[in-house]
Amino acid sequence: MMPAHRSRSLHDQAGLIGKIAAKNDDDAARRIYRKYRMELFRFGVHVLHEQGLAEEMLQETFVKFCRQARNYDARRGPVRGWLFTMARSAAYDI
Repeated sequence: MMPAHRSRSLHDQAGLIGKIAAKNDDDAARRIYRKYRMELFRFGVHVLHEQGLAEEMLQETFVKFCRQARNYDARRGPVRGWLFTMARSAAYDI
């Protein structure tokens, strides 16, 4: 069973994504970005072997994330997994 604080956090993130999808809420997008940016950046450095390319991957990931926020379905998995799928795709394109 998932701890209550983790379940609440996932629910909060889904709510933020809903705000981004509904009205391009910049504050909600910034909150998601701040939560995941370093983890995604480290992933980018690991797979691309260059900080500049990792920064490009991170930017592309969040641009795509904001454009596709309306497609997020919490039943299919957590926000983190969705972002990493986008990041992997962006890294591959780079």
